[in-house]
Amino acid sequence: MHTRIINRGQLRYRHARRIARDNSHIVRPGRDQIHIRRSAINDEHRIVYRVEGDELREKARIPDAGPGLFHVDAADVTRNGVADIIAVRYAGGKALSDIWQFDGKEYRKISSDLPYFLRTADLGPEGIVLLGQASDPVMIFQGPVFRIAVHRDGKTEVKDRDRPLPLPEGTFLYGFTSLRKGKGVRYAVLTDRNRILYLDETGKELWVGLDAVTGTEISLDGTDRRLQVPGRMAAVDLDRDGTDELVVLNDLVAAGTYFENLRVFAQAEILCFAQGDTGLQLAWRSPQLDASARDLLADRSAPTAIRYAVASRDRAKLIGAAAQWRVLWVK
Repeated sequence: MHTRIINRGQLRYRHARRIARDNSHIVRPGRDQIHIRRSAINDEHRIVYRVEGDELREKARIPDAGPGLFHVDAADVTRNGVADIIAVRYAGGKALSDIWQFDGKEYRKISSDLPYFLRTADLGPEGIVLLGQASDPVMIFQGPVFRIAVHRDGKTEVKDRDRPLPLPEGTFLYGFTSLRKGKGVRYAVLTDRNRILYLDETGKELWVGLDAVTGTEISLDGTDRRLQVPGRMAAVDLDRDGTDELVVLNDLVAAGTYFENLRVFAQAEILCFAQGDTGLQLAWRSPQLDASARDLLADRSAPTAIRYAVASRDRAKLIGAAAQWRVLWVK
């Protein structure tokens, strides 16, 4: 696959839309929308942008994001035809998740402070499913990954707790992705050494990668450990043949700075792996971005091509401890 970065902006990224200072990152789109968290010194909120070509146009704001927000998904978990927003915070050793629904005029909160880490995943025959995992103040997370049903009024129900996803013990909710393969589903999971493990639908190990994939600069703190949040992994059917490719955001650590408690992220790249019968194979990698990246999404709004949006720090816009972030379109 030919990969290039749109040649606009400072250095090679002129089409970077600068979005905020401090803690901003992009997340999953809902149809033709991108959801961005914006965090300022005294004002935390989320912004929904509409994608218009290579530009982002603000559509709505959701106030009172709350402290500790680190993950957002957009998917139709209430089955009403409109993407809902799932926002996850981690504060005081607890995961607190909210679900927001668009009522035609604005987003309103229909579920508040759910005591789980949450995310969505495409489980093939099951479709888009909301998944959860319990938090733990000592180890940050604990237990298996399970399904959660969301009714249209926002009431949630843990489903099939005795039938969790077939993932290895110790898998973090954000450390794997499901991959469609024909009529079935397989899983790509990060090991404790940040290598990619490829599993069949029963959880049987088929393949493990040799090279590590580095996570983002976002970290969660428990009383006994600090956990680096994995980089976003996306399942994208690039060939439109019913089999997903695995797309991974990989932050690159600057040479000479990789220590147990010190990692300086200097660049980032996107890796794409193709599924085989018994393993994954690297299909392509993007040119290296000139700064670290915090989040990734695959934009499918154009009918003929898939492109990728990456939230990257603008190193020329550092103001004290704050930074300005930009969205880079990668084709």
